Amino acid sequence: MTHSHDIPYDSSDQSPDYNQKLADLLEHEFPNLILPKRSFDAMVAGLDISRQNNGGDPESENYKDYHNDEHPFGMVQRAYSLLGLLKEAGVDVQTCHYEVVGIATTFHDGIVRKPVDLDPEDADKSVEQLSADLALQHMPLQRYPGDPNGFIHEERSFVYSGIEVTEVEHQDGQVLRPKVFEPGRHWTGWVITTADTGNAFFEDLDVNIRDLSRLSTEYSDQGSKNVTLVKDSVKKLLQSEKPFLERLDIDLHRGILKFFPEKADRVTEVLDAHFEHRFSQMLKAADVIDNHLAVILTAVEEMLHESKDSLIRRTDKIHETIMRVLRNLPPSSSE
Repeated sequence: MTHSHDIPYDSSDQSPDYNQKLADLLEHEFPNLILPKRSFDAMVAGLDISRQNNGGDPESENYKDYHNDEHPFGMVQRAYSLLGLLKEAGVDVQTCHYEVVGIATTFHDGIVRKPVDLDPEDADKSVEQLSADLALQHMPLQRYPGDPNGFIHEERSFVYSGIEVTEVEHQDGQVLRPKVFEPGRHWTGWVITTADTGNAFFEDLDVNIRDLSRLSTEYSDQGSKNVTLVKDSVKKLLQSEKPFLERLDIDLHRGILKFFPEKADRVTEVLDAHFEHRFSQMLKAADVIDNHLAVILTAVEEMLHESKDSLIRRTDKIHETIMRVLRNLPPSSSE
């Protein structure tokens, strides 16, 4: 094993930036983590595939405001932070768990829409399963016991399952991830899904509102000039934020009880100590948003009508507008 930031990545069809960006992230945020070359290489490949399919350049046709190549980077950071907290709580977190989680997070949105030229044998697969297939292409089986360049069946299975459980179901305004709680699922899948949608546990209010703004323009067809469409998308996301947060909290503690029953009290104690402040801040903000939704939407609509920018460039302005309204509300409203 070597430190990940010492590992060259020389594949000619990959972006050279991801080698250094991932190395910098690991070195600065997780300096004690030693990641094998096989996993580092696979993660870099996953990041580049995400860039190719979801856009790394805002001017590219396939660029997505939220699910671009920044998203898996944020997921790696959140997932590895959660693994560190679990280890602090006494969970037996091994290097292989960092490998499995890292590869799954970087590949989980490798395919977000089914290709039109999909092979008939893959027609019934979800985009998550297709993304998992991509990940396995970069996880060769060991050729002999201890082969440092290959993976055992169990590791490949955990990666496939970890991507598969990120599939979302929408029900009564709720965002559900039921697959992660199916019998036989491994706890690393719960770490991955928590890192995927659990921004409110890890990020402050400003970052969470920024991400909501990015989702609103992504979901409303970024190339559209229809202001009403964007406003309606903002409205839908803001209205669903509180039930989304409540479900997020339920699934966090449900996962603790399911996957770590013998250490549930300690894991809960450690996670609550790290997550409670940011999560409570976001819950309070969701209440304020509910109470002042009309004011926020009016300000957003006015900005959209006045802006000369394309909708893809208005995302930051939506974020700024929502934050400005929240800051300018009476103190009693934002507490």
